[in-house]
Amino acid sequence: MTKQTQLIVMDQTTGAGGTQSCGYHTLKNSLLALMHMQGIINEQQFETLRKDKPLFDAIYKDTVQYHGNTNNTDVSLPTFMDLLARMKKGDFDFSAHGVSKEDLKKLNLTPDGTQNITVANYRLDMIVSGHGLAGMEEDLLVAAATVKLARTKGVAHHVFALGINDEHWVTAAVSQDAHGERTWQFMDSWHNQTLYQKTVIGKIEAILNKNEQELNDYLLQAYENSHSNLNPYANSLNPVNGLPLEGEENEVQQQFNQDAPRLATWLERRFNFMQTNGWLDAPGEQEKVWITHLYHMANFLNAHTLDNALENQLQPICARLKSIVSPAQEEDETQTKVQDETIDETAEQKQELKPGHKQDETDENLKEQQRAAMHAVSEGQPKPTEGIIARFVKGIKFLWEGIKSAIEHVARTIGLVQ
Repeated sequence: MTKQTQLIVMDQTTGAGGTQSCGYHTLKNSLLALMHMQGIINEQQFETLRKDKPLFDAIYKDTVQYHGNTNNTDVSLPTFMDLLARMKKGDFDFSAHGVSKEDLKKLNLTPDGTQNITVANYRLDMIVSGHGLAGMEEDLLVAAATVKLARTKGVAHHVFALGINDEHWVTAAVSQDAHGERTWQFMDSWHNQTLYQKTVIGKIEAILNKNEQELNDYLLQAYENSHSNLNPYANSLNPVNGLPLEGEENEVQQQFNQDAPRLATWLERRFNFMQTNGWLDAPGEQEKVWITHLYHMANFLNAHTLDNALENQLQPICARLKSIVSPAQEEDETQTKVQDETIDETAEQKQELKPGHKQDETDENLKEQQRAAMHAVSEGQPKPTEGIIARFVKGIKFLWEGIKSAIEHVARTIGLVQ
């Protein structure tokens, strides 16, 4: 049983921004909660700063962004994440109000799936989706960070900044002790209401209480739900060889280059997701399908980009993914080379045979080759003539795997299978 506590914070209606400021209050409350849990500020400071109007007004003044008109100032989810990243870099300093940039730089705020403040969006006024399953790009970070917390057996601290129905923001902070027992602190700047407390904490707890297999299934679901941005690029490439469909090469290359910076960011985010969650170390069958899709897109963009910075960004990603997607191909190529060299050596030996050899010497050579071939079979070694046959059989297997992969890709695209 987890413990939940409602903490009193500054009422947003009493400070700058008024009703359009809950996101900035959640930003402040989330930072203070993490600083408190990590021992950067003590209990008394945490109590005071949560209600401190000068601190909030300073944060609002330095971070506020306007959307179209001065009556719409509250933060969007991407803006919230950007502000956290800038806090980590030291772009803001509120030392005059008890929060220095040195303190903020100590926090793990970079949105890479391992961050300690996770920003998520919930829709509670429509079909209720699970935590991290809203189909947004940022849900990859939500799912990765939540699973990381779920897999942590000892002491852990995490803060969730939650946007509700695109109209309100709240904070839910969790501390886990050495025995895995969790304590939640909930903060809502709208008159300190408790309306969303049990709902949002319950959605997160539903993930934290999953077993390992359920966590793996959850990660797959989160990845698939967040793939919509990449579908146009993935669908333009052959799922077997990663090349554009015949006659569409120029169009696909133009599409990739036109969207290159944004696409590279999306690809890198998914690579980090896979790496954080162990997919690159021991991928299952479905994980490897997604790894192959990602490799095809990253490899095609890397091969056709004219931007050196993007190329440097993508090369290590492509190399790591290729080691998973193509190890069998590399092994086959090495084996074929060895087999071909063996055939060449045999041919050379035959050419060295001169006329005038006695028939019994030829027979003895033939018998020796037969004994060597039988020994190779018994010891699991390739026969000298096995190179061509092996390549033919492997080619048939590769073609069949490609056909199966293409059928599965089409079926998933049109929704015949999940």
